[in-house]
Amino acid sequence: MGYMSGLWTRVGATVLAIAVTAWLAACASSPSMTPGSGSSIFGTWRLTQIEGVDVKAVQDEGGRAPTLTVSVDGMIFGFTGINQLNSSVDLEALARGEFEMGLAATTRMAGSPAAMAMESRFVSGLADATRYTVSNGELTLSNSSRDLLRFVRVEE
Repeated sequence: MGYMSGLWTRVGATVLAIAVTAWLAACASSPSMTPGSGSSIFGTWRLTQIEGVDVKAVQDEGGRAPTLTVSVDGMIFGFTGINQLNSSVDLEALARGEFEMGLAATTRMAGSPAAMAMESRFVSGLADATRYTVSNGELTLSNSSRDLLRFVRVEE
């Protein structure tokens, strides 16, 4: 019995070592999934462009730019320029460089016509995005034909 018990302990340790090695290799091959790294999507972002148009050109004077926070558990929180937004994102899709956001819930405050239009374009951009890139402190959400939303990282 002692021999078999020791054998199973060694087999279990080997299997665990292989699993940990595979997990570390997967993490290394996907730097955008490493929380806290400069290339990570996780964190808080401030919107700078909607379909190539500077947010300052379309927001109310003195208005706050929309923000997006992507947490490591796949939850998304944001500010649309008027309302708060909550949703989720598929973590497996993120690991492939894809962006698949779930249905979004927002508060229902009203704003000026310009702020409401910007909010609509922002939420539509989030819903239409299918991929993302992070480079030089910028997050870009896009679909197969164009860049939809561009953000800069907010230092926390």
